[in-house]
Amino acid sequence: MAAIGFQPDVRGSLYPLVYDAVTLHITAFAIDGFFGRILLGIDGLSPAAMMHLRKGLRLLRERLMDNDDEKKISDSTIGTVLKLAVTAHFDGELEASKQHMNGLRKMVDLRGGMKVFDGTKLAVEIMRCDLSIAVLDDTKAVFFSRPSEPIAEYPKRLLGDSRRKKYPNLTSDIEFTQILNADLAVAWQVMRNFCMLVNLGTQTQRLVEPELIHQTMASVTYRLLRMEFATGSIDETSRLGLLAFSYHIFLQWQDMKFAKSQFATRYKDHIMDIIPTNNISPEFVLWLLVAGESAFFKVEDEAWLRKSLRENASRCNVRAWKDMEGILKSIMWIALLDEKHGKDMYNLLQRTD
Repeated sequence: MAAIGFQPDVRGSLYPLVYDAVTLHITAFAIDGFFGRILLGIDGLSPAAMMHLRKGLRLLRERLMDNDDEKKISDSTIGTVLKLAVTAHFDGELEASKQHMNGLRKMVDLRGGMKVFDGTKLAVEIMRCDLSIAVLDDTKAVFFSRPSEPIAEYPKRLLGDSRRKKYPNLTSDIEFTQILNADLAVAWQVMRNFCMLVNLGTQTQRLVEPELIHQTMASVTYRLLRMEFATGSIDETSRLGLLAFSYHIFLQWQDMKFAKSQFATRYKDHIMDIIPTNNISPEFVLWLLVAGESAFFKVEDEAWLRKSLRENASRCNVRAWKDMEGILKSIMWIALLDEKHGKDMYNLLQRTD
């Protein structure tokens, strides 16, 4: 998200490290583990990381067993549990990450709910972690999953005329309005308007406000996770595509890809099932494939993906990268984030396997 919007001053987030030993040790553990496992590909924790984890967990348990109720659910304690959830998830420890998030939910509820944290960096990081786990693990979110919990409203400036019956063309001659669920159509149009706003900002050298980015992320992604449609329907195909695209735009970190995640597996299976039906245009299939590649898959590692991309690019009469980019832009695309990667992917497809 840093590429498309202003970044607020986050120096204040460093202050807990100065006076909070729990935060210090858990942060040191998380950083060491991240660099070792994610960036260097080293299995297991270093002795230093284990030391910080043991000390951090011991101090955290002591705090939670203490009589200081205010400190038990302080911002620093919540932030520490959040770091544990993020680290466990990156390490593939699904149950541990869920336990941390459920514990985090109890703390937040004791503070009065997420509304207490509105407009804070902590709220954004809680939602990003919650949504990342929910999407990748193909499960319900911990926050805003109950019908009684209102999800953030869509940004008014992105709604436009999305509630009209006439839905904008996804391609020059195909409309999906008559078969898309009304709520899904609104989410789709909000996200499409967001992309157009970012692309316009790139042309005029104006970054998007962080508040708009965060509100769009929460309002669109949480709603998509709540929606349910029949398997194989255009509604479900569009929901999965928009969820993959939203994950890539708002939640993916440094283009890290989890091709073995539950959602990535489901996404691949769904696409492979719908392609033979010819119920959707090759342009839309091409967009779905590129959205999946951007979020989860490395095209050089996936023979099925290279084959499907080539076949549908040919059906769309794609002869150059500009042709493919034109199709992607007509549906949903942020050039600032993906133009270079898209070109590299297209060039790789021109080689023979």
